[in-house]
Amino acid sequence: MKTIHIVVLVTALIIILTASIVFILFFINPQTPIQYKNYTKGDISFGDISFKYPIDWDEYLYDVNYGMTYSVDLETRKQNSTASMAKIADYYVAVGDPKTVGFKNNTAPTTMMVISNVTSKIETYPKDYLAWKVIEGQINTTNNFKSDLSSNYKFISDSARNFTIGGEMAYEYSFQGYTSYSGREYSRIVSFETRNSTHYTIYTIMCSARESQIENATKAFDEMIKSLRINN
Repeated sequence: MKTIHIVVLVTALIIILTASIVFILFFINPQTPIQYKNYTKGDISFGDISFKYPIDWDEYLYDVNYGMTYSVDLETRKQNSTASMAKIADYYVAVGDPKTVGFKNNTAPTTMMVISNVTSKIETYPKDYLAWKVIEGQINTTNNFKSDLSSNYKFISDSARNFTIGGEMAYEYSFQGYTSYSGREYSRIVSFETRNSTHYTIYTIMCSARESQIENATKAFDEMIKSLRINN
């Protein structure tokens, strides 16, 4: 074989190999792996909490506004109700993707994870009963939406599962839907309970994302929930 033919053949092989590598890197696996940083904070009421969250996410002050107004101490996250209605929760931790701030003029990110808790004296409820009731309430709500043909919210899918967080039984319900106002939406709710000799604490994790952020957000939520540890 002539030298010129060998050079052409080798060049062609190099081009084919390079094109194959580019195709694998950018088409078969186009997403850059998510990098994480650690959230760690101690609070006498929330407990020592830690979890991983994406390195380009920020910490947020979650403003509760379900018929109530709270004043919030940023340092302790203690919330003091200024209304007579029962509190939804005692404390909040919130992290989210700042690139998703501003949807429909909202100041909070649409891709977000919020962890809340409420503590009360031990009653006659069996352990984990109230944590399940949080999830059951959401399931009942979504079932009502499904049966309401006049609702603007159209469900795409939903699922429920049980698993453990730091050795505690946890219940999860996730669902996707669609509205003409906001497009496709993803929501996930996780609830679990911790107890000591006198009090129980119900923790609720609320995750949400919209449209093009859903795939990456659900991967991040998986890692964040899996890494969550609370000691109180």
